Amino acid sequence: MKRPANDSRPLFPRRGAAVALRREGHLAEIRVDLSKNAGRFRAQSAVAFSEACARCDDDDVWVVLVCAAGRDFCLGIEGRFADWPRVPGVDFVGALAAVRQPVVAAVAGRADAEGFELALAADLRIVEPRTRLSMPQIAAGRVPSFGGTQRLPRIVGIERALRTILLGEPITGRRAVDWGLAARIASDAERAARRMAADLLERGPVALRFAKEAVRRAPDLTLDDGARFEHDLYVLLETTRDRAEGVRAFLEKRQPKFRGE
Repeated sequence: MKRPANDSRPLFPRRGAAVALRREGHLAEIRVDLSKNAGRFRAQSAVAFSEACARCDDDDVWVVLVCAAGRDFCLGIEGRFADWPRVPGVDFVGALAAVRQPVVAAVAGRADAEGFELALAADLRIVEPRTRLSMPQIAAGRVPSFGGTQRLPRIVGIERALRTILLGEPITGRRAVDWGLAARIASDAERAARRMAADLLERGPVALRFAKEAVRRAPDLTLDDGARFEHDLYVLLETTRDRAEGVRAFLEKRQPKFRGE
């Protein structure tokens, strides 16, 4: 049975899932509550989170918000990833990175190890002054296993990424902003993230998806190939109703009414 768009019940009500997905118009909110498991993901919760991300693959979803209940964002996973059961969907970080729409993450408190890697999979991060992001895996004789060694240097540069990963130096909320790792710092990360999501919802949803795809692919393309890809997306966008509405709204000096078409 299909749920209403504004259904806020947990996506997976079975005990231990700790993941809820709800819709507010064109906003999809994924909320994680890991308080019953010391702030860490279990494999079951990881699968639930991955399925929540998959359910956001809907053209009627324009923006995705990720937030966490409790004092901390996420303190990692339970045990070692290598020991997790080999079931589909346990790569919850990859699932978030695969979301087509812009993803805004409210990162309050600590985001350690895989929790930091999860935050890196979002597109825009909001932090608080008390936020601490760290990758302490090296001290335990292991390496980040959810893309942290690849995503972090693409955002902050190689030297800063090495300091963070090899030395385990934590990144404060203020430093995250200074390094370009966080888009904004606020006393209430979730409230600020909601405001940012609301701002994004006023923009063309197709254009948002296209722009995200172009930016995400940029590191893997030459400048010429990237420019051609950008141009192709621009031409494709010109055929949409939203683009025509944007032009009409500009000429009529009013806010556009986008429909995602």
